Amino acid sequence: MDDPQDFQTILSFLGEAHDVTGQSHSAPPEPYLQQLKQLVQGGLSEEERTSLFRFLKANPQWVGLLAEEIRALPED
Repeated sequence: MDDPQDFQTILSFLGEAHDVTGQSHSAPPEPYLQQLKQLVQGGLSEEERTSLFRFLKANPQWVGLLAEEIRALPED
């Protein structure tokens, strides 16, 4: 996920999917967990986003955590 369009694809999917389910996994390493939270708040640099997207591409079991963070955002 090196392209910002990849993130838009995830957001589009989450907008259309009402239930995202899967197997339970342990949490990712703490730095990545914090980066997921920062990502949804818009607080990562392009380099940090690229690194995080590479991590998620290599570890798709944690994409659900991204979905949870996005769903936890307050609605405007």
